[in-house]
Amino acid sequence: MNDDSDGNLIYLGLAARLTGVLTVSTGVFSTTNIDVYMQDATGGTNVFAFGLDSTFSMTRGNSYSVVGNLAQFNGKGEIIPGTPATDVVDNGPATEPGPQTATIADLNAGASEGLEGQLVAIATATNTVGGDAWPVEVNNA
Repeated sequence: MNDDSDGNLIYLGLAARLTGVLTVSTGVFSTTNIDVYMQDATGGTNVFAFGLDSTFSMTRGNSYSVVGNLAQFNGKGEIIPGTPATDVVDNGPATEPGPQTATIADLNAGASEGLEGQLVAIATATNTVGGDAWPVEVNNA
């Protein structure tokens, strides 16, 4: 998605069709709403819609085409499909994108806006607070 120098979505409210590979499945961030991320070679975005029909699911690693309106919530760019059953098309299995690598210094210097919606690996991060070894699924870090 394209942002201005303040991080605001340039095409806010316009209809769009985005295609990308899902990097997180439905049910991970929300069990009541569609709240997933998809990514391609140019960037990533959140796919969000209120209400999650129990028969609707999106699978990590599959390519999807989504038609909806571009929106921004708390600074996060997203596409909101009007009717997920018809506006979200599963194109089948695809190659998952690898993470972009950044350091904490990069993120503190403002690189985070350019990485929004993408998988990110933090280089040279060290756990100094006594949490669990990381990454460990379903545990604190």
